[in-house]
Amino acid sequence: MLTVVRLDTPKPEIASLAQELSRWLLDKRVIQGNSRRDKLWQPSEWMPGPRWRDVVKDHPSNQYFATSANNGVDVEVKRDVYHPLENYEPPVCVRCGAALLEDAHHAMIEPWLAGPEPVAVCAKCGWSALIGDWPAGGGFAIGAPAVVFNNWPILRSDFLADLRSALRGRTYVVRTYT
Repeated sequence: MLTVVRLDTPKPEIASLAQELSRWLLDKRVIQGNSRRDKLWQPSEWMPGPRWRDVVKDHPSNQYFATSANNGVDVEVKRDVYHPLENYEPPVCVRCGAALLEDAHHAMIEPWLAGPEPVAVCAKCGWSALIGDWPAGGGFAIGAPAVVFNNWPILRSDFLADLRSALRGRTYVVRTYT
């Protein structure tokens, strides 16, 4: 699963931005309405559209994607925690490369979910920034809207950049492997 989440959307704008994102993906024909919706097999509102191949890296396994279970897209409007689960890696300081302690990072989840994004301070060099600005190969984020690609092949970097631009703000990419 790959989730692109906007970190700083004002609450009154979340629903309208989510609608714009859905329309943008529909116009690009990356998604289409899910005509096979099923709670277990295809739970997402959107399913891959006729141009899904245009936005993923070419790979032989892609031939099975269109017929696989739970391969839809969800555009989430609820401000929520998006966590990479098994591939979690703590963020690192951009100045000295020291990793933020996992316990300290995870202790930020509840305060961040309840309020503003916390600032993290590097224990080694003192550099500080909003936690969403700390790079992490497998970090988590809290925000909305979020675009969730369930079980999709690897997205092309140019499409991912366009999607992040369409979110019009600070974004974070969460890659979940289970």
